[in-house]
Amino acid sequence: MRIFIVCILALVLIPSACTKKSSDSLVSPDLQPSTVALLEEDGGDESALPRGKRPPLTKDEIVARNCRLVRDAAEAWALEAGGEYPWFWDSRSPAGHTLIDLLPNGRFLVNPYDNGDPQPGPFVCSEDPGDIAYLGYARDGHDITAYLINGVGLSGEICRYQKNWPGIGFAGLDSLVVRNCRFVQKAAERFAMENNGEYPMGMWDQTTLGHQVADFLPDRVLLMNPYTSAATEPRDCPAACPGEIGYLSVEDQHGRPEGYVINGCGSCFETIITIVGPAERPAMRKEAGDIPNS
Repeated sequence: MRIFIVCILALVLIPSACTKKSSDSLVSPDLQPSTVALLEEDGGDESALPRGKRPPLTKDEIVARNCRLVRDAAEAWALEAGGEYPWFWDSRSPAGHTLIDLLPNGRFLVNPYDNGDPQPGPFVCSEDPGDIAYLGYARDGHDITAYLINGVGLSGEICRYQKNWPGIGFAGLDSLVVRNCRFVQKAAERFAMENNGEYPMGMWDQTTLGHQVADFLPDRVLLMNPYTSAATEPRDCPAACPGEIGYLSVEDQHGRPEGYVINGCGSCFETIITIVGPAERPAMRKEAGDIPNS
């Protein structure tokens, strides 16, 4: 009788123990989905939620997870584009996909702090809690072969992924924008010195000797936008996108250009420097050929 009872207990307990061990080994504790993750990714089917002991993800953990999802989408986009990455989240691959199309369910991610602002957002640097920013970068001026992804939690940036990104970061790129604005200011002053005191009305304007603003810039060519690696600056309009340098002439009552306003746009689509001219002429009295090489 005792042997019979022991056999019965073994038949009941051993399978249940094996079943528990097997199910626990299928998903590592770090990868087990949380209540929040399932509600967002599975459409809110609460009946599918596991009974695990792990608590729901915190809002900062959701931001970090969203950063990883954007990174995975960028890498998937690159597979479709022969190794090139999207410039912004709405850039299309040769297969016609945007970065959003390659996110879970082909939809924007949700900002856990306001439950509505779609992510990644239309900006190149994150500032508010829950924001995810994506920016592609053309290191050679042509192909987008680098990217930077960053996400902001309650107390600041909590995640960052970068691929072949320049080591100087956003602050370094913005410093190049400021430097470029100074170059444009010097070019405008030298233009006026060669043009009887009149400043250029635009990049197309010429001095009495036939020189344009670009002729007074380093290497006598347009400046490189540090965010796109394209030689496009300055331009005859206010700067509005990262890396742009805007130039506007200021005219006197007779319509003659007597000054200028130069502005540079930084990483967050905001003006980071404004220069109003004319500058002090004595400090700018240099030969037109005395132009820095970098």
